[in-house]
Amino acid sequence: MFRPRLLLLILFAIIALSGCSSTQLLTPTPAPTLTGSATGGTLTPTRGGTDTIEATSTSFYQALEAQNYALAYSYLDANATIANGQKLTQQTFTQLAQSRDNQFGPVTGFDLLLNSSDHTQVIMTIARKSGFRYHAHLRVKQKGNDWKILTLDRI
Repeated sequence: MFRPRLLLLILFAIIALSGCSSTQLLTPTPAPTLTGSATGGTLTPTRGGTDTIEATSTSFYQALEAQNYALAYSYLDANATIANGQKLTQQTFTQLAQSRDNQFGPVTGFDLLLNSSDHTQVIMTIARKSGFRYHAHLRVKQKGNDWKILTLDRI
C-alpha cells in the first residue's frame, strides 16, 4: 500500500513540475550606472563623485570600463604610484590601461570591498571581456572633501 502511494506522489510531482516553464522572466540586478551625456549617439562619461571612498573607486572603474583613460586618471592623486613605486603620469597610466585592455579585453564589471582593518585600502574584483577576473588593491587618501587614489597594484 505504501509503494503505490509513493509512486503516485512521485508521478504527481513530475506532472506538477512539468507545468513549470523555463520562460519565466527574472528581474536583473541593475549594474552600476555611468554618469554621462549623449552627443551624436555616443555616451560621454562625466566626472562622478569623489566624496566617499566608494564613490571614487567606483567612478574610477566606471571610467576604465568606458575606456575613458583621461577621466580615470583624474581620480588618481598627483603623486599616485603603482606597486613597484613608479609614479603614474597620465601617459604612463594610459599606456598601462590600454595594454591591459588589449591583453584581456575591456573591463566589463567590478565589485568593491573595503578592507575591514584599514578603510583606506580598497579591494576591487575586476572582470574583463575575456573572462579574466582578478583583484586590484587601491590605497586612497582624503584631500579636503574628496578622496584620491594614491596607489594601485593593477589596473
